[in-house]
Amino acid sequence: MQRIKVAVIGPPELVARIEPYGAHETDVQLISSPYTHETQAAGLAERVDAKVDAILFTGPVPYMMASEVRSRLHAPLLHVNYGGAGLYRVLFQMQRDGRLMPGTCISLDFIDRVQVLQELEELELDDIRFRVFEIREFTDTQVLTQQHLEQWRENRASAVITCLYSVYRHLVQAGVPAYCIVPTRSAIQHALRAARDAGQAKLLKNHQIAACIVSAGPSSPLSSEDTVSLVDVMSDVLQTSCQRIDEDKYLFYTTRGFILALTDGYNKPLDLPWHRGMLVMGVGIGITAKEAQAKASDAYQKSRSEFPHPLYIVGDEHEVVRIQPDFKSSRLQYDSRTYDVFLRKIAETTNLSIATLTKIQYVMRVAGREAVTAADVSKQLDITLRSARRILKTLQDHGYAQVVGEEQPITRGRPRNVYRLDL
Repeated sequence: MQRIKVAVIGPPELVARIEPYGAHETDVQLISSPYTHETQAAGLAERVDAKVDAILFTGPVPYMMASEVRSRLHAPLLHVNYGGAGLYRVLFQMQRDGRLMPGTCISLDFIDRVQVLQELEELELDDIRFRVFEIREFTDTQVLTQQHLEQWRENRASAVITCLYSVYRHLVQAGVPAYCIVPTRSAIQHALRAARDAGQAKLLKNHQIAACIVSAGPSSPLSSEDTVSLVDVMSDVLQTSCQRIDEDKYLFYTTRGFILALTDGYNKPLDLPWHRGMLVMGVGIGITAKEAQAKASDAYQKSRSEFPHPLYIVGDEHEVVRIQPDFKSSRLQYDSRTYDVFLRKIAETTNLSIATLTKIQYVMRVAGREAVTAADVSKQLDITLRSARRILKTLQDHGYAQVVGEEQPITRGRPRNVYRLDL
């Protein structure tokens, strides 16, 4: 049985804590990837993505930070859960150290404030007070450290509990009685098994059938010699034989994993000797050959409708990826359908398509914020600035966008409206 490769990302102390448990999982191969600071989590995830089947973070904060680049990753992301037993373990340590006395006030940071308060309520610690800093987004460790320090120095807290190892180190160096929530044995074992299962699912997914339909573009017909060359090159690139669909259109079968490798994780077009963008190519991913071919046909028609012709890939749950032929523009990924009731309501209200709305959601993920400009939408969706303004104005008119500022372009021109989107 193939061993599942799992990257473990976190501070060295916590990566080392997980390693012995991985050694007991015979069907898992751990690849340790420690960092010196949480801000390195996303970069490490991108670096190991192509080499592993799953990525496991030692805690929720590095996982939260790496989620910002999730759209560019293909390995599933998981993290060790810090709730429940991890918090109880620290409280028992504090009691053993004589720091959990009636009237004690503890400064505590956590991912979910409601969760931690519920867990503390179950312990019936009515005579202990807690000041909880909720980490909704990543906060600079210096800022979080300073918040805890102020509580301690001003005698509003007699101890600190943190789920960030870097904050714990800084507080200990400052002489603060601090405790760090670390993953428990059961949490580690559960996370490793979840990573193994997610990795196995990814491997199975990579063996799905990929159908590729290709032809010359309408404006660039091939000679008979070029046609033979096209078929030979495509067969060589995809390492498979072809079927002729009609006079100038050919069908090739391969696997999803192979297409991922050839396109560097859906980030570049297939490298062919013809002028980029002159070939019409569509790839479909499916469980059966029939399903893959149907999706490839859909992708082919999307490619044919544009010039220069991008590579379209239609995958699971009607995920659509468009890769521009110039190797410079970023890929666009969106869904052509959705089960999101709220998104369907927006589509019905505004008469904008689901595809358009999910494309804009992708733009927001790429930008890493809820606020975008028409220029952002125009660039990422490869549409005119006028069309982008029309879409944003439609969302604004129906209450799903509001102007929250202006951005002055580098070159001359009128200021650009900055829209906050509610999608």
